[in-house]
Parts: sequence; C-alpha cells; structure tokens
Amino acid sequence: MSNPPDGLGPGGFPLPPNRPPDGDPPYPDQPPGDPLVPTDLNGWFGRWIRVFRRSFWRLSLITLIVGAVLAAVAGAAAGAAFLLPGPWSTGGVAGPPDTATALVMSGAFLIAFLIGYTVFTWGQGASLYVAVMDAAGRHAGVGEALRWGARRALPLAAWYLVGAVAVMIGILLLILPGLYLAVVLNASLVCAVVIERDGPGRCFELIRHRFWATLGRLVLGWLVIQAYEVVLPFVLISPFVGAFALSPPDSSGAVGTIVIFLLSVVAVAAMVLPVVVAGHAMTIVTYAELRGHENRGITTDRIADELARP
Repeated sequence: MSNPPDGLGPGGFPLPPNRPPDGDPPYPDQPPGDPLVPTDLNGWFGRWIRVFRRSFWRLSLITLIVGAVLAAVAGAAAGAAFLLPGPWSTGGVAGPPDTATALVMSGAFLIAFLIGYTVFTWGQGASLYVAVMDAAGRHAGVGEALRWGARRALPLAAWYLVGAVAVMIGILLLILPGLYLAVVLNASLVCAVVIERDGPGRCFELIRHRFWATLGRLVLGWLVIQAYEVVLPFVLISPFVGAFALSPPDSSGAVGTIVIFLLSVVAVAAMVLPVVVAGHAMTIVTYAELRGHENRGITTDRIADELARP
C-alpha cells in the first residue's frame, strides 16, 4: 500500500492542525476519558476535582516553598525599611521621612514587589508543570518542577503585569471591557505563556465562541471555592474553643499559647492550600477544554509534550 501524501493521514483524511513534531506519529482523536480535556460541563467539573486530588500534596508543597520565599522577601524589605534613618529607629515621634529616605524606601518596596511577583509566577509555572505531568502519567519531582518554573517566571510575570494594567484600565473606563479582559486572561493566560510560549493574543483566539461557557465555568469554580472559605471557619471554631477549654491553668500560659499557635498553623494551611491548589487545577482544566474545542485532536499527552519541550 502506498503512503498517503504529506498532510494526510490513513485513508486520505487530513491530519489535525495541531500535530506532534515532524517525524512523530499523529495524535489520535481526543478520547472521551482524556485526563485533562473535557467535552462538557460535567467533564470539566469532574476533571477539576481529579486534578485537585491527584496532585494536591505536591502542589501544596510547592505553595509552601513559594510562600516561604515570599515571606523572606517581605521580611527583607521590612528590615531594610527599619534600618533607614527615621522615627522608628530612634524612638521619636512618628513623622514623614525626608525626601531621600522616602525615595530609598519606595525603591526598596518596589524591588521587593517585583521580586515577589516573579516568585509568585515561578510557583504558578512549577505547579502547572506538576499538574500536567501527573495527568499524563509522567511523574515529575518538585525540584524538577521548580527548576522548570524558574525558566518561565520572568515572561509570565511580565505578561501578568501587562494584563493586570489592561484589566484595571478597562474597569476604570467602562467596567465591561475590564470584566471581559479579566475572564479572557484568567481562563488561559498562564497556560498560554507557560505551555505555548505565547501571549495574551493567544487567549483571545482560544476563547473565541466559548466566552459565555468559560465565564460560567469560572463563576461555578469561584462559587465552590467561596463556599469552602465560608464554611471552613465554622468547622475550625470548635478546635479553638476546645483548646482554650482543655489547656491546663498555667501561670505563664505557655501550654495554651503553644496549642493555639499549632492550631492556628493548621487552620491557615487548611484555608490557604486547598484554595490555591483548586485554583491551579481549575486553570489547567479550563485551558485544556478551550484547546479541545479549538482542535479535536488535542490530548493530555500533546499538552505535556508542548510543556516539556526545550
């Protein structure tokens, strides 16, 4: 049997527009049970939950590492501010610092903000890497993900800043354009930059004809996360009450202080980590759905190959 002409697959049918690198066999049509690419709302919700459960612990570890770095950056900025001449260093009456000190302080906090923003995007890229590789069945270590995320942190931080400014301008001018931009960029910007090495223009291509469906999914995800954030504090009240009640009387209050501190750490982790991981999971599944509607040949393996390429 003769080989089909270039651009055609078996039987003479055209290959999908998004195909693997030259020399690799074409990907099959999107299977119904693909780990990341849903075909409807029920599939979107189910994959969101599965990504959350599959990668929760390692995404949580990345979040804790990034949080520790952010805390160190904030602490360094605050420490630098207290080392500058001012009423806080002399015990004098609070007052406005002189011009030179104010400029130095502003510069220090601006640098700290930019570093912190880049650290945040570093965590975004690393988390995305882990979630996609887990879904594709290719185990990726946290160290590998962090090294990979560092390579995409700067471009992602730059596009995030551009997008944030555009959304603010849109909201200030007419409100609706800003909300439209917020939906478009939240749906796929991080994935477009990290996976496809593209920018906001790609986000508009992906959401074409899918704006309202995507908005509905993002609102649904937001409502689920908000419900969690509202209910959990009530669940956490009883341990705090019990800690106060069960702490033995102590003149120094050391035992009660330690117990309350440990419970506070657990409470903060229980509040923050699931919300952050759920956000990462929702982002990748929403992006995968947009890719699937754009090209029915897209699979999790294809997305993982694009992500892992040099």
